[in-house]
Amino acid sequence: MGSNVVLKVREQNGSEAVSAMPIKKMAGTRISARVVELIAAVGDALVILGAAFLAHLLRFGDASLPPGSLYAALLLALFSINIFHWRKLYTLETYSRRIEHLVELVGSYTLAALLVLAIGFGAKTSADFSRLWFGLWTILTIILLSGWFVLRSVFVRAVQRKGGLRDRLLIIGTPQAAHEFTDWLDTYAPRQTAVMAVVTTAKPAASDVNGHKIHIGLDTLAEVAEQLMPDKVVLLVDWSDEVIVNSCLEKLRNLALDVELVVPQEGARWAHRPIASVGGMPAINLMRAPLSDTARLAKRVEDYVLASSLLLLLSPLFLVFSVLIKASSPGPVFYRQKRAGFQAREFSIFKFRTMRVEHSEEFKQATKDDDRVTPIGRFLRRTSLDELPQLINVLRGEMSLVGPRPHEVSMNKEYAEQIGDYLVRHKIRPGITGWAQVNGARGETKTLEDMERRIAFDLEYVDRWSVWFDIRILVRTAVFFLFHRNAY
Repeated sequence: MGSNVVLKVREQNGSEAVSAMPIKKMAGTRISARVVELIAAVGDALVILGAAFLAHLLRFGDASLPPGSLYAALLLALFSINIFHWRKLYTLETYSRRIEHLVELVGSYTLAALLVLAIGFGAKTSADFSRLWFGLWTILTIILLSGWFVLRSVFVRAVQRKGGLRDRLLIIGTPQAAHEFTDWLDTYAPRQTAVMAVVTTAKPAASDVNGHKIHIGLDTLAEVAEQLMPDKVVLLVDWSDEVIVNSCLEKLRNLALDVELVVPQEGARWAHRPIASVGGMPAINLMRAPLSDTARLAKRVEDYVLASSLLLLLSPLFLVFSVLIKASSPGPVFYRQKRAGFQAREFSIFKFRTMRVEHSEEFKQATKDDDRVTPIGRFLRRTSLDELPQLINVLRGEMSLVGPRPHEVSMNKEYAEQIGDYLVRHKIRPGITGWAQVNGARGETKTLEDMERRIAFDLEYVDRWSVWFDIRILVRTAVFFLFHRNAY
């Protein structure tokens, strides 16, 4: 099943120690992750096209699509799989958080459908196919795409449990570095990776590294790599050690392998940052303004268009809630409160009144079973519908649809003194909903840790802002908020 490879290491006294370990190829049938990605993409395209034919059959009793509808179906399939690929919905990591990525899949398909409609409208061809057919097609596609996603998710998880669909790694580094790295893999990526061998660049103190008993020297690296043919060779060496790095590359240059140089532990926290250029030299961008002038304009257009449309559509609901609030207890329909907004400037936030009117200047967060909350108020708070009047704040330019939730002024000052990066969240307009809220960090903050968790999500949003990120949060808000129970 394998051959013996001699490990030669130089001891401190100059003598040479020799150790022999058998090299064994990994047993079992292995499925390539790229094959799974290809099957997923082809399946998505077939589902979209099949749903188009099925919708036409249900609508007209005939499965044959006219040319205009067929072109629309082909275009939507092409747009969808490209957007799915762009959003990394075909990677194996997608199946580890199925609910979140299923929601993103639906949002991505909706975006593709809107693009096709926009193209059809611009080309004046959208009138050539039935609106009822298109609506039925959209519903069927979302249902079938979701089912296909769940089906392949179950398959991927089952294969991973049996040891398949793993990146096969050949690790090169000191025994200590290899030990720490394999510890990390066992903890955070047990189903995604499989270590085939460890190449030590120094004499090992033990006969194995976390159960991986193969230790080989750089002089036999090419032979072992050619025999094992791993997916990736991982270098756990100092970036400044050009001798070892160049030696490894030289020995592996004739093999079709990915060679990865792992970021030093002290620099790992910055590894996700974008690469910039300063005078032609590469540099890591550690901090940036969240919105450029173009991005700021795009976000304002997004806010004005969506907020005005929502106000128009929800105006009957506003009327119903207004009547119920007035009937539940005396007082105004809307509740106004000072909040800290963009650049920590104060503004008055609008909400549907959910509590009985009290003449007190002291702010107190609502708690579970708070007796101040009215019956209709409890429903509005639980479903977050009490936030709807903040669409007015959006149109006034004081808020955005998506952003960090604005805190009450006294509460803002209190936490600014306790959490170092707290005020960074004011670098962007506050939102009706936000990244923290769709991740469950909403409602009462009983401890400092609760607030720190919320702020961590807010800072991530400030750092990662994009129009697509806003759309993703809005889709998750629509899906999850009706079922959330953190607000009282």
